[in-house]
Amino acid sequence: MKATVSPYCWILLFLLMGLWKTTIAQTRPGDRQAEFELLAEQLFSVQDEDLPYEDLYESLFQYFIQPLDLNRAGVEELQSLFLLTEPQIQSFFRHRERNGKLLSIYEIQAIPGWDLATIQRILPFVTVTDPGIRRNSSTLLQRIKTSGKKMFLLRYERVLETRAGYLQKNDSVPPAYAGSPDKLYSRFRLNRPHDFSFGFTMEKDQGETISWDPENRKYGADFISWHAMLFDQGRLKKVVAGDFQLQYGQSLVFGSGFSIGKGAETITTIRRSNTGLRPYTSVLESGFFRGAGATFQITKTLEATSFYSSAPRDGQVQYIEDSSGNIVSGSFSSLQISGFHRTAGEIRARGSLREQSAGGVLHYKSRNRRLQLGTTTLFTRFSQEWQRRPQLYSSFEFNGKENMTGSLFGEYTWQNIHIFSEVARSKSGGMGIVAGTMISLTPLLDFAFLGRNYDRNFHSFYSTGFGEGSRTINEKGFYWGLKFQPVKALSLNAYFDNFKFPWLRYRVDAPSSGYEYLLRANYQPKKTLLMYAQLREEVKEINSNTENTGSMPLPGRKRNYLLNLDFSPAPSFSFRSRVQWSSYEINDIHTRGYALVQDLNWQWKRLKLSGRIALFDTEDYNNRQYVYEKDVLWAFSIPAYFGTGIRNYLLAQYKISKEFTIWLRWARTLYTDREEISSGNEKISGSALNQVKAQLRWMF
Repeated sequence: MKATVSPYCWILLFLLMGLWKTTIAQTRPGDRQAEFELLAEQLFSVQDEDLPYEDLYESLFQYFIQPLDLNRAGVEELQSLFLLTEPQIQSFFRHRERNGKLLSIYEIQAIPGWDLATIQRILPFVTVTDPGIRRNSSTLLQRIKTSGKKMFLLRYERVLETRAGYLQKNDSVPPAYAGSPDKLYSRFRLNRPHDFSFGFTMEKDQGETISWDPENRKYGADFISWHAMLFDQGRLKKVVAGDFQLQYGQSLVFGSGFSIGKGAETITTIRRSNTGLRPYTSVLESGFFRGAGATFQITKTLEATSFYSSAPRDGQVQYIEDSSGNIVSGSFSSLQISGFHRTAGEIRARGSLREQSAGGVLHYKSRNRRLQLGTTTLFTRFSQEWQRRPQLYSSFEFNGKENMTGSLFGEYTWQNIHIFSEVARSKSGGMGIVAGTMISLTPLLDFAFLGRNYDRNFHSFYSTGFGEGSRTINEKGFYWGLKFQPVKALSLNAYFDNFKFPWLRYRVDAPSSGYEYLLRANYQPKKTLLMYAQLREEVKEINSNTENTGSMPLPGRKRNYLLNLDFSPAPSFSFRSRVQWSSYEINDIHTRGYALVQDLNWQWKRLKLSGRIALFDTEDYNNRQYVYEKDVLWAFSIPAYFGTGIRNYLLAQYKISKEFTIWLRWARTLYTDREEISSGNEKISGSALNQVKAQLRWMF
């Protein structure tokens, strides 16, 4: 089917062109929320359906809500912001050691190597406390009452149209979904940076029920997560109970939401940081530990971390009975990580497995912070046997009940050169290796290189190491990144990634290879104006499934193009205009897609309004267009525009008082190429999809 262009597209295109000719207004002070959204979009500019975006966004957002105190920040925390190069981090610590703790946030202008662009990007995420104020010597309970920041969040959302899963087919067959189409989310957090953190998160997804059933571990909401964490308790640097994550080395054994891969930031995001134990506060129902852990300071340069976890996991367990009807064994073929428990099958799978984990880390940090070395160990045991379905591409995947993974990692900084590496091995004998470097060649030019080699039988369940695939298995590759800033207003970013898959993969019936590159130019002559253009091409082999070639893998080539303009004509107004399009080619078949997007943001006293109108037309799913959308606080939205239609939303934020803030969001997608949306239980009869969302935050 050939893509058609709606008349609305031409109207919007003229509006976009007009904005480029508008006279630039005077520079205004930066908006923290706008700065954060710009950074999030830049870090997540290369979309992958397998990435846990909610967890990544959650990790970054923590620093936005509670900025990092530069007078107490460590190397790992500054690295995890993805905003500073290693020479800039080392320069900061040299400045702090020579001049003492910072007296004001304005002092960062005096740090060598911190240019204006760097300072503008990092300001929303950092703060400086009075160095004369020492830690409160009162009891923990007194500090909780007097100095802890307390927040409660309540969110409701719903799709207004009725999906097929909520319809009763006849009098004897109930709806496929057990619960209502309402989605509920609540969150409580009480914390003080570098002192304590307590909190819980509860969520009920659409189609799930709210019930009290202790026998099936159901206590109201379908998903409940909680944590209690203390910092700097003598030699105990961290101690946590409840749900938590760990991140060490290059995340080949322990990885968490602080790991971002390829994107418009081509240098700093390839390296992982040693953030160690951290509370888990996201709503993804997998990828975290549940139990207890602690980090103990052995000497000034050596610390040890250990933990134990026993967490429920979802899976369809098949039981084997003896002649008397007694269950003698059980097995499952895959873990279900969607977190949905709506249908009878999903409800049966809920918590049917138990995953026990135990491990530890020894971590050495030199006094000058230039050298870090460490070793990790992780033991995992499932309550049932993991037996995958017999498929040729999964011949080397993990099968069994137990797995052991360990690694050695290190990183070192010498002048303007930073090198890092991790070597890991799993019980199967498979190896995972990552090694890379980041170099500031000149004050204007940064370079990054990373190589990785993940064996086809390397098994690591919590790895978020750098790679093309969503898991660190069956992949080899080399990555090169450049960042060049010839003048203050202009920066040029680029990367090239070459990768191979030595064994078969899903929908690829032979060893395969590919490459990907990105070119991006950012131009920001003033604070009120930002323009950027981006080109990304990816070539990856996939089964062609044609009469001439059968299922032999052929290279599929996808190109993505992007033009974007951010403009603030007045302190209370800002616009964003975007044009993005793509093409996909395989076996001489060409398809295309595009999206035209216009955003408007307006603020008046306590009220903030954001809106969008977007037109999209894509010929197939390979050309779906991902576009970052503004959402309510602590929510992340980056939907795929697919098909032909119009997408718009309106977001309102109103600060009732110092304690209370409310958000209201309405989003609508109108398709012009179909009379039904989605399929199966998610099918909607009609061409429109409307979603409403409301949220209340109470700070007390």
